[in-house]
Amino acid sequence: MNIKVLAGVAGLFAVVASLGGIAWQIGKDAPSPIAVEAATMTQSDVWSLALKDLDGKSHTLASLRGKPVVMNFWAGWCGPCREELPAFSASNKGWGGKVNFVGVALDKAEDVKAFLKDVPVNYQVLLGEQSAMEAMRGLGNRHGTLPFTVIFDAQGRAVLTTPGKMDRPQLDEYLKPLVPR
Repeated sequence: MNIKVLAGVAGLFAVVASLGGIAWQIGKDAPSPIAVEAATMTQSDVWSLALKDLDGKSHTLASLRGKPVVMNFWAGWCGPCREELPAFSASNKGWGGKVNFVGVALDKAEDVKAFLKDVPVNYQVLLGEQSAMEAMRGLGNRHGTLPFTVIFDAQGRAVLTTPGKMDRPQLDEYLKPLVPR
C-alpha cells in the first residue's frame, strides 16, 4: 500500500512539474507588462518629456541638451538614493556647469520638499509622474530599480544606464570622456 501511495505521489509530482515546464516555456516568450509599457516610450521620446519642478512649473528635458546630462531617478524613501545624492551634488559642483544634472523624484511634491530639507542638492529636481516611470523603463530600467542613473552625451544619446547607487569617483570617471577639456 505504501508503495502505491508513493508511486501515486511521484506520478502527481511528475505531472505538475511537466505542466509547470510547459507554462514556463509559453510564458518566457510572452512580453511582460513592464516590457510592453517600456515600448511606449523610446529614448528620443525622453527629450520631449515635460516634468514639473517643485513650484509646479513645467520643464522639457530637451532644454538640457548641448552638454552631457546626468539624469538620476530617485525617491525619498529609498535608502541608497539618500546616500548617493550628496555625491551627485559634489560632482555637479566639481564640473562647474559643464554637465547638466537633473534629479527626477518619484514622490509627491510635499514629500520631496521635506526630503530636500534633510538632503539638499545643488541641481534641478523635477517631479516624476507616470510618464517619468515610462521613461525610466524605456531607458532600460524594466524593474523600476531605484536609484537609476542615465548619462547622455551632448548630442542626447544615452551612453550609460545604471541601476543602483553610484559614488562620485564612478560618476566622474564616466563623465570625463564626455566633457571637452
